[in-house]
Amino acid sequence: TDALAGRDLDYWLSEVARMQALSEAQAQAQAQAALPPSFNAKTESPEQLFRYALLNQQLKDRQGWIRARDSLELLSGNTDLSVSMLSLVRLLQFHNQSMINAEARQSRLQGAMQEQDRIQQRQAEELLQSQAQVIELSNKIEALTNLEKSLSIRRALTTDTPQGNANE
Repeated sequence: TDALAGRDLDYWLSEVARMQALSEAQAQAQAQAALPPSFNAKTESPEQLFRYALLNQQLKDRQGWIRARDSLELLSGNTDLSVSMLSLVRLLQFHNQSMINAEARQSRLQGAMQEQDRIQQRQAEELLQSQAQVIELSNKIEALTNLEKSLSIRRALTTDTPQGNANE
């Protein structure tokens, strides 16, 4: 809290801007370098907790956003924060929750899209199979029609021919 009290909101906004300029790999490296393995979000200083949240936010994945949101939630419970710092923390908390929700929606949409692709592919296969059956049936109908014509012609030939000539 002492570290936060000595700094103004402009400093923290510049810290946010600095962290947002980091790539995912840089944020990951800084998070590993800056935070000891024994890091416990519940017992860390507000300054470290804030940086931890910002670094996790920059990882741009669901788990990073969840860790950032949870860390900011812990930080928002700190009664020693100034009103402006608390507003910034809540804004960032809302941002991370929004990113979590957007990622969940995107996952659901991608799943639905993949399902629609599977349905469309199955229907295309069924259509090809149906078209093949239509061609096969058309060929059978044509063959039966030709057979019927042949039989009609033979009947006509056998009925037109006199009985005596047919034996010869």
